[in-house]
Amino acid sequence: PASGLINVNTAPEELLTALDDEVTPQLAAAIAAHRTRRATDGAWQHFKNVQELSQVEGMSSQLLTRITPRLTVVAPAFEIRVRSETGAVVKQWLYVVTRAAGPQGGVAMTLIAQQREVEAKAIKPPSDE
Repeated sequence: PASGLINVNTAPEELLTALDDEVTPQLAAAIAAHRTRRATDGAWQHFKNVQELSQVEGMSSQLLTRITPRLTVVAPAFEIRVRSETGAVVKQWLYVVTRAAGPQGGVAMTLIAQQREVEAKAIKPPSDE
């Protein structure tokens, strides 16, 4: 990562286990499961701050204290995926953007990459039956 910090909301389990000998594959899986739960409104339950890791079963306060300086819950860049279907045509876009503090306390986003893919859906011919 550009900041040198590991985003607990996106880090693969293998990277989490490399943080400390006490981050077992089971604890890394529990962290991943915790961040991918859905709320009642369907939104992902990502970590809002590093201290929320204390809610993960198996996370001790001593371990959290040791790994906290190497963690973050935000990323300097993220993906936006868009998919549109109209009839037999499917269009997909992938955008990579960065975000930074904007004017008047807002957020400024900068597009750093985009890719467009077009595919045709398989259409079955009408049946003679």
